[in-house]
Amino acid sequence: MTSTVDSPQAAGGAAPAAGDGRVVRITGPVVDIEFSAETMPAIYNALQVDITIEGQTTVLTGSLTADQLERLPARKLIGPIHFALLDCPDDVLADRLRGRPAWRGTSSPAKITEHQRFAAWLRARVTPSFDTSSASTAEVADRIAAWVTALLPGTQLPT
Repeated sequence: MTSTVDSPQAAGGAAPAAGDGRVVRITGPVVDIEFSAETMPAIYNALQVDITIEGQTTVLTGSLTADQLERLPARKLIGPIHFALLDCPDDVLADRLRGRPAWRGTSSPAKITEHQRFAAWLRARVTPSFDTSSASTAEVADRIAAWVTALLPGTQLPT
């Protein structure tokens, strides 16, 4: 099932406050929420949601570190958290950063170096890692789906 919801201001309501987003689409258990640049919340604040409702498993994606999630007050209410890294070699990362729109401010040599250092930090701490440089988007998605499926209760982890 897919459903879409329009923003309140489209119906003549008040403009969104900081941290307010617009539900773009609901597809089964996936909720796609869009934030404007002015209302984008700090991601760790945005994740204070009911993660396990009636035993349902929720997959969250984003640029998060374990420390950001462990500090959340609601952390004690949820079960295990698993991390994976979507990665690419530094030269590919640099090309991708240079290819982003200028308003993102990621194409300067200093920003590219900052991203590469963070990627190295993640590589040293997060497994598994999924290389996005040579596989198609669909292939990477299939690998991630297989990894997530293996983590669900009642299944065996891949060896």
